[in-house]
Amino acid sequence: MPVGGGKFTTFFSRAFTTLGNDAAKTARLFKPVAERLSTLSDASFLVFTSQKAFTDYGSYYENKTKTDATVGGVSAMGSRLLGESALEGNRTGLRNAMKAMAGLDGKTMFQTIVHHGLQTAPETRDKLSAAQPGW
Repeated sequence: MPVGGGKFTTFFSRAFTTLGNDAAKTARLFKPVAERLSTLSDASFLVFTSQKAFTDYGSYYENKTKTDATVGGVSAMGSRLLGESALEGNRTGLRNAMKAMAGLDGKTMFQTIVHHGLQTAPETRDKLSAAQPGW
């Protein structure tokens, strides 16, 4: 789904991935996100989104081995760094974050943004840590 219009030197490709669901359920779960992205038609960046469903973590990681993602790419853990206020309330801040994540001109950059998951019991969470709680 292209978001935005005009000429671009940077574009973002994202995958909406679920585990333990079929493709139809994944599409249904993604629908609210797609509708929200469609309101950004005046944005000055381009986003391509794909939807994927995997039966388990093993099949997900097997799929990732076929990518050309470089080791050590930037990883932005959305549950810690990109909160609701940043995504909805501060468009300038969001734009600046996207520019930083885009990397250097002419270089391919890969990021992993984790919106949900890897939950742990509240008593084991470290509020001072930037690491995902499940790790």
